[in-house]
Amino acid sequence: MGLCRSLSVSTALMLTVSCALFATMLLSASAYAQSRVALVIGNGAYRQVSALANPTNDANDVADSLQRLGFSVTRVANATFEGMRLALRDFGPKVRAAEMAVIFFAGHGLEVGGENYLIPIDADLKTDLDVPHEAISLKNVMQVVSPASKFGLVVLDACRNNPFASRMVRTLRTRAVGRGLATVEPTGSILVAYAAKDGTTASDGTGRNSPFTKALLTHLETPGLEVNFLFRNVRDDVLRATQLEQEPFVYGSLSREAIFFKAAPPPVPLPAPDEVMWNFLKDTADVNALKRFIDQFPASTFRPEAVQRLARLTAEAAKAAPPPVPLPAPDEVMWNFLRDTADVNALKRFIEQFPASTYRPEAVQRLARLTAEAAKAAPPEPNRTELARSLQLELKRIGCFEGAIDGEFSDGTRAAFRNFVKLAALSLPTEDVTPDAVRAVRAFNKRVCPLNCPTGESAEGDRCVKIVCPAGQVLKEGACVSNRPSAKASAPTPKGGTKCFTFQGRQFCE
Repeated sequence: MGLCRSLSVSTALMLTVSCALFATMLLSASAYAQSRVALVIGNGAYRQVSALANPTNDANDVADSLQRLGFSVTRVANATFEGMRLALRDFGPKVRAAEMAVIFFAGHGLEVGGENYLIPIDADLKTDLDVPHEAISLKNVMQVVSPASKFGLVVLDACRNNPFASRMVRTLRTRAVGRGLATVEPTGSILVAYAAKDGTTASDGTGRNSPFTKALLTHLETPGLEVNFLFRNVRDDVLRATQLEQEPFVYGSLSREAIFFKAAPPPVPLPAPDEVMWNFLKDTADVNALKRFIDQFPASTFRPEAVQRLARLTAEAAKAAPPPVPLPAPDEVMWNFLRDTADVNALKRFIEQFPASTYRPEAVQRLARLTAEAAKAAPPEPNRTELARSLQLELKRIGCFEGAIDGEFSDGTRAAFRNFVKLAALSLPTEDVTPDAVRAVRAFNKRVCPLNCPTGESAEGDRCVKIVCPAGQVLKEGACVSNRPSAKASAPTPKGGTKCFTFQGRQFCE
């Protein structure tokens, strides 16, 4: 009866904790709806050029995901210039009252003269002068999310091959129409994510979603995934899906505060061992069990009550009360509570607290099984060939590798990596390719290894340029020198050791 009563009390405690957590989640969801806002635009039904298949699907799926994450979402499908303008105007007041603001756009984008534009479905764009009047500037979109108190994000799945560029008349030769979008430099707590790096184009995909949006949807609702790591995962997935042909890129930087679209669920706290034991013993008549409790938990808040109950039972025992029914030992009670638990830390505490328990081997075995299962659930190690290929690409980018990009961690690749580690003054193992090695090289955005030029050429930036000497000079030992004989050397020396010198073309002797 005592055991059943203990389990009932513990169950009640767990139900109380669960209800409190559920209520907290409901309150959090309500708070999120007020502090998280999103504007999602999908343009596919273009009137002057061929329609795009996926933007509508991409926008709807991203909007659904953001709603599940607690965002108040405004959806706009196949918007004209006026429709996009009004949507951005009406979204502005919502951003000013929010902590997080997201704008997602799927459709055509265009870069003209270094400026980026999002293309409405009714755009004609006959000349480059029409772009500012028929398309929406990315700068304006970035300004719309900037008032968010914590985080602003603009996501553009808009780097597709743009048919407007080929049909557009250029009025000024100095105004270039670029391939893909141009780089941007957001300020404040704003990030701008491109489906493809500046100057490159993205695939619209053959499935329901584009490769970029598919990867975004895969990671957007992952609990405990910080926003910077979210877009790193998206980048790796897109590179893998497109055989390294499309590389997403994120512009901007954030403060040290971690930002999550979905926070990791808080661990459900287990009651302390003394609380579990006291819930089991508070109505007991076993004097020895109470003594063990007092000895084992001298600092417990339940100790005074235990001492008081022990004194009362001892007094009653003096009156020849019937002997109490023996109760299980503390380790047995705790093991009955933990037998089916998945809490690794609780099992570790049991093993440390009861080193001589007969249940210790079973606890050790269960701890090992849970640890092995967790290891299996961990993300798989990256493919070694992909790591080697990524390392070769990054080493070539910073001028440290000239070999073929073959995915082999050969002697040439290893030597190039050792040279990089030495020049960058880093402490890294160089005998094998690892994710840390790729990340270390990727952290450098400028040339690390010096440029070695052949004889007769000199380094200018990242290029070797032939040395051209001015008239009257020749190249000697890497420098331009005069090819005319020295006046001093050519002047004849008079006999008798007379000291002579030349001045303004005339010779004078002492």
